[in-house]
Amino acid sequence: MNKYVNYYNRKTLEEIDFKKPGKKALIYGFSAIALGVFGCLLAPLANLNIYSEGNLFLAVVIGLVIFGICFSSYLKLKRLNTAKISVLANVKEIESKLFVENSVLPETTLIGITKDNQLFVMGRNEDERYFTFIANHKYLHFSEAYLGQKQKEDLEQTLQGQKKFYVIKESL
Repeated sequence: MNKYVNYYNRKTLEEIDFKKPGKKALIYGFSAIALGVFGCLLAPLANLNIYSEGNLFLAVVIGLVIFGICFSSYLKLKRLNTAKISVLANVKEIESKLFVENSVLPETTLIGITKDNQLFVMGRNEDERYFTFIANHKYLHFSEAYLGQKQKEDLEQTLQGQKKFYVIKESL
C-alpha cells in the first residue's frame, strides 16, 4: 500500500527530509556494532567463564543483525533522497504534464512513497482519472495510474483528512 507523505507543492517537496533520518539510521547501526564489540572486549577483563563469553559473542552477532537492518534503511532513504532530487530537477515538467496537459486538480495531488520505496507525485482530474510521476534513484516515469478500490478509498481518506500522513523516520 502507498504511504502518503503530504500534499504536493514545491515548498513541501523541498521540505521533505530523507538525509536526517538516513544519518540517524546509520548512527544506530554503528552504535549497535560498537556496543556488541565493547561488550565482547569486556569479557576477558571481567574474568568471565567460557559460557559468558559465548553470550557476549551473541551480542556481537545481534549487533551485526541490527546494523544490517539499519544500513538497509539508510540505503532506502538515500535512494529516496536521490529520487527527490530528480523530482525537484524536473518540477516544471511534472507540473506541466499534471496540471496543464491532464487537468489534474492541485488540491487532489499528493506526494507519497510506494511499497517498493519509490517517490511518487499522484493526482486526480475531474474525470476520476489518476496520473502519477514515479521516481527512484535511476529514473523518473510518468503514466496514468490504475488504482484498485482499496487504493482509491485510501487516497480519498487521506485527501479528506480522515487518515494521517506518513511520517518519515529512520526505520523505513
